[in-house]
Amino acid sequence: MTGPADGLPRRAILKGIYAAGGMAAAGALAGFTPLSAFAAPAGRLTLLLGGSPHDEAFLTGARAIAPVEPLTPPLLSARDLGRFLDEQAHRRASGQHLIGLLDDASFIVFQEILHARRARFLVTGHHARQHRFTSLAQSRGMAAALAAGLARQGLGYRITEKSFGIINETASAPPPASPASCHDWASITAAHLARLAAGNWRTGTVGAFQQVGRAGGQGALVSFVAEL
Repeated sequence: MTGPADGLPRRAILKGIYAAGGMAAAGALAGFTPLSAFAAPAGRLTLLLGGSPHDEAFLTGARAIAPVEPLTPPLLSARDLGRFLDEQAHRRASGQHLIGLLDDASFIVFQEILHARRARFLVTGHHARQHRFTSLAQSRGMAAALAAGLARQGLGYRITEKSFGIINETASAPPPASPASCHDWASITAAHLARLAAGNWRTGTVGAFQQVGRAGGQGALVSFVAEL
């Protein structure tokens, strides 16, 4: 593969890659096994984390839907990530889903690598001073689901969503409830992304949602579900 990702120095582009399976140690973010040891069965989810303060909450939310296990070194270069994705393409059928939370700079690198492999994003969420989702028809409703979860926690928010071909469409089904273990935007978002990746997502309302109140810090992060 050639492109801007190849020339990057070795850095913490991804803090860890997690694949669905048994959780060897609940909440552990250390003790990674080598990349070459990864051979998860087809149909399993893979979770990518970039080392932000919200990783633990994001992991909690995803684990509420699908148990995850740490599998790779904490430092991963762009070339290593490309090789990892190529290995998965050989080991698994097309349609494999990856969910993750990266800082915005790392996401740009990740996006370049995925586009070079003709993969696509089903949904992305940009989390800074507000939450902005971009979705496809089959993934719409993330904003409404996050808003509902934050409202139940009494938290303030500003959330928008744009969906290709969808403009403020009202869905008949209410947003899915977030798991009881999810108490902030990162864990709630991760749970809903895991539902989408697992094929258990019900599409919902697309639009803008706002509630005045205390809002948790976001940083400059991007959540996503990618389909290889």
